[in-house]
Amino acid sequence: MSGQEHGYTTHELSPEQVEQVRAIALALPPLTEEQQDALGEVVAQAYMHRVQAEARAARGEPCEWFALCDRPAEGTMPHPTLGLVPICERCRAKVEAAR
Repeated sequence: MSGQEHGYTTHELSPEQVEQVRAIALALPPLTEEQQDALGEVVAQAYMHRVQAEARAARGEPCEWFALCDRPAEGTMPHPTLGLVPICERCRAKVEAAR
């Protein structure tokens, strides 16, 4: 089975999470032009990180979830420290079992 069949190759927010983010954003004061530019840069960097992680997984490069894992990645998954990283089926199963 591929990672896509398990639904962990895309990183999407649930409708509840979208509403939480919207509520937080509405409570914040308007951003200055400098802040908007900085935020745009952060978003662009996050997007590139995601694209690069998914490309590494698509090429079957080694899993990056656990440091000593050398199995080929089958998808990506958000890591609590590293962000979105390539992950193999075995590591994904370990992470889901621990949750």
